[in-house]
Amino acid sequence: GDSPRLTQVFVNLLANAIKYSDPDKPVRRVSVEFDEPGAGARVRIRDNGIGIPKSKLDTSFEQFVRAHAHLDEELGAQGPGLGLAIVRESMEAMGGMVTVESVDREGTAFTLEWPATSLRRKPTTA
Repeated sequence: GDSPRLTQVFVNLLANAIKYSDPDKPVRRVSVEFDEPGAGARVRIRDNGIGIPKSKLDTSFEQFVRAHAHLDEELGAQGPGLGLAIVRESMEAMGGMVTVESVDREGTAFTLEWPATSLRRKPTTA
């Protein structure tokens, strides 16, 4: 894979999972699960944070969109709203895709998927 892109994808998603944890929950969780369906790859990053409201899910991967900008002071969260747009762009550049499922106040799960064809190593030439 493209190491810098993969790093950016994981940093953005894990940082969001931590940044948008639910301060009212006594236990805050973030999990990363990996499997290889049909020799492709799937990674799911889940949290039990504040979630993304259903009304904002369709635009969550757009540039400068922040579902919880109104909670910046309470959560100590800030940013221009580029993280998820970068995740989507990076995944597409690597031949993969990203999807999101979320329930407001219950948590969010981002699924990263790469088909087997996008994981084949390209021959290198010297």
